[in-house]
Amino acid sequence: FRPTPQVAVTTLGERIRASIANQAWGPGDELPVALDCSVGLAEFPLAHDGHQLFGWEQAVGLADAALRWVRQDGGHGWALLRPAESADSDNMLHDLGNNVAKLITEGRLEVVSSSMPDPSHRQDQEV
Repeated sequence: FRPTPQVAVTTLGERIRASIANQAWGPGDELPVALDCSVGLAEFPLAHDGHQLFGWEQAVGLADAALRWVRQDGGHGWALLRPAESADSDNMLHDLGNNVAKLITEGRLEVVSSSMPDPSHRQDQEV
């Protein structure tokens, strides 16, 4: 296992999104259908998690929440949610099911995304 450097995450997210969105999709000889692509990303292991408090379950939960974040922002993009160094791993999975925008505003989560919306302006109650 060789972790991807953090600086490559933006490139990876965009490559995944673009490779799907740029494909011509359609059955047989019919006109191709354009697809939007939404991608949720997570880092594993977390670079600042020296005590390995965040396991793969939290990584999957972060990726799922990041996917929902992108879709609620209109889709056709990618996002990565990263717990802040001071984040509490015990409550992270539960809190992800509540309001991700609030966790970002509180500084408990960091977001890196293709659209970088201001979380304080989001109206979502459950991301």
